[in-house]
Amino acid sequence: MSVFNPEMQICCKECSQINKVNSLTCIKCSTSFQTNVNLASIPSEKSALATRYDKAKKSTSSLSKLDQFESTVKDNSHGIINLYFKHLEKIVLDDDAYKNYHIVVEENKKEIADLI
Repeated sequence: MSVFNPEMQICCKECSQINKVNSLTCIKCSTSFQTNVNLASIPSEKSALATRYDKAKKSTSSLSKLDQFESTVKDNSHGIINLYFKHLEKIVLDDDAYKNYHIVVEENKKEIADLI
């Protein structure tokens, strides 16, 4: 039995349909959602992260080091991929070489993980 939790739902910006927060697309109009972004935007998740962060910030004796770390991360963070060039070449040149979670779900080879 599912328990109703309004935090676990999102409203489609295109058609106002209520969807599960882990939906890849709207069940009514098929608008694509950014699932991980939606999950990270749940108020309880944001609040829990803020609480952990504030607690860590208060417990450290070296705030200048923490501030320096924050600045360095903010200014220098980049996404990276680490693999052999031959694997990268195959991924780039062959459409079937790599299929991420969303593509596999779209091809009905995997179901969306259900959070409720």
